Amino acid sequence: MGTVEVFYSTLAITQDSPYLSVSARADLSDFLPANGSVMFDDGIAAANFTVAILDDDQPEPEEAIIVQITAVRLVSGSQQRARKYFAVIGE
Repeated sequence: MGTVEVFYSTLAITQDSPYLSVSARADLSDFLPANGSVMFDDGIAAANFTVAILDDDQPEPEEAIIVQITAVRLVSGSQQRARKYFAVIGE
C-alpha cells in the first residue's frame, strides 16, 4: 500500500510528443501553460487538474492540449515483495 505523486506539464505547440498524433494542437494563445502534481493514494485510479482556456472570437476547429507526465515519486509505502521488471506499489 502506498501513495505516489505524479508530476505533469502541458506541452507548447513547438514541443513534440512521440506518443500522440493529433491533427490540430492548441497554441499558447488558446491556453495558459500548466504544470504541477497530483497525489494518488492506494486504490485511487484518477485525479483532476485544471488548464485555463483562453477564449477569443476566432472560429477555430477542435484543438488538443497535450499533457505529459514528467516524473513519478513514491511518497509512502513500498512493495510487499520485490518483483523483477514490474513497478508495483503494494499488493
